[in-house]
Amino acid sequence: MALLQRIIQDMRVDPELLDELTKEQKEMLFHKIREEQLRRWMAADRAVADDLGRKGPMVPKLRWEPYAEIWDDDISEQKAKAAAKRSEELAKQRERQEMEEDERQARVLAELEIQETLAKQRAAAEAAAETLRKQEEEARAALEAAAAKDRQDQIERETYMTMKEAKLAAEREAKARKEREEAAKKDAVKRQKELEKMEADARKAEQQAAKAIAAKSKEIYESMQTVRQQMKKHNKEEEARLESVWQQQERMAKQAEEEKRAAAAKARAEALEQQSRASFSIIPEDRAGALEALRERKAAEARQLAEQEEVVRRAREASRMPSERRSSNRVLQPGSVATLTPVVTAKMPAESRPPRPDNDQQVIDWWRTEEKPRGIGLGPDGRYARWFHGLISREDSEAMLTGQPLGAYLIRVSARIWGYTISFVDSDRYKHFLIDAVEGNYSVFGVEARAHPDLNTLIKFHENFPVSKTGVKLTKAIGEPNNRSLQPLIA
Repeated sequence: MALLQRIIQDMRVDPELLDELTKEQKEMLFHKIREEQLRRWMAADRAVADDLGRKGPMVPKLRWEPYAEIWDDDISEQKAKAAAKRSEELAKQRERQEMEEDERQARVLAELEIQETLAKQRAAAEAAAETLRKQEEEARAALEAAAAKDRQDQIERETYMTMKEAKLAAEREAKARKEREEAAKKDAVKRQKELEKMEADARKAEQQAAKAIAAKSKEIYESMQTVRQQMKKHNKEEEARLESVWQQQERMAKQAEEEKRAAAAKARAEALEQQSRASFSIIPEDRAGALEALRERKAAEARQLAEQEEVVRRAREASRMPSERRSSNRVLQPGSVATLTPVVTAKMPAESRPPRPDNDQQVIDWWRTEEKPRGIGLGPDGRYARWFHGLISREDSEAMLTGQPLGAYLIRVSARIWGYTISFVDSDRYKHFLIDAVEGNYSVFGVEARAHPDLNTLIKFHENFPVSKTGVKLTKAIGEPNNRSLQPLIA
């Protein structure tokens, strides 16, 4: 069960967890709790009203204003048509906004993926160019060394050899020097061609990137639209199912009401008949016993009638429950991205754990068992990312963020929940948002509930979309790869 769902179900927030929340997160949480309180209060109020309604007619106390306007059927129909038209226009506007938001997010995700591929290609090209430059320097050094050796040999020839011997040696050395120079020129031409080819490939990759981004964006957008259509279809089917259940229970409630009325009428008729018979057939000396027997029969009939009314009341309450569930499950909020994110099943169900960790060792065991096998915190190079930290305190994280630019961030393992805390530099102060890790998904508690498959994807998303209401995006990772705070986790 997700952290927010558990809090709303229990209607209680742990004080230590509350201290970890920011003002924005507290406002959102209290708003959700207040909505749940109102829902429960309205359900209880309806139940009380139903009970009071069965005990006798309730006369509504209405106060009409002197300027009240009474609409006839034509005006009511016009108003209804106008309201339906406005509702349809709003629905179309929301749909357009959802499509525009999907297109924007699809393009951002496609650009992230293509840019990552281009970055890898550029890194490989730069490494190859560096290798060619080193080869060229080595060839130049070899030529210089050969030239120095030639000068030394010439000095030795002039000193120790005859004219003929010196001439032959000079010719051999000139031939060898020429061969070396020609080989060096060939190698230089080859390296230059390789460099030109790499530069041409880089330019070609840059040109193809725009087309690739457009194609990838279209692919992602179509997949998002497919998921959205599937969700709409599922919601419609669920509405139809709940409507059918509600109608069936409504019929059962009406049938129970009719049976109750028939039983009550029959009981009244039998009571009157028995009372009439008793008044004519009882002799004076037995009248007291007959009256006692009549009172007992009436009490039994009253108990039977009360039991029948209880059956009808329960049937009516059951008939109302699908309607409430239907109203709570029917609406799919526009622009909600979390609903478009596929759910990844965790290795261990959250119900098998306590609601929150009791000590650091439980957190370490949880991370080693569930998070480490998923590679959480690892960067592309296979080492733990510089932004990933172990069980460090809020004060330590703020000390690391001191003097850093707006949007600088780090992620640390939380000791309060089964998840993490992202600490970052906001426009007014340092902020610490909880990251709920449930069922293999990761979402920032307090912002738009968008689930991500891992922390790397969450960071890339909030590098392009704000992580707080102030509009701040993540900019700079703080820390060192494989920092010392991770030793208790990975040891």
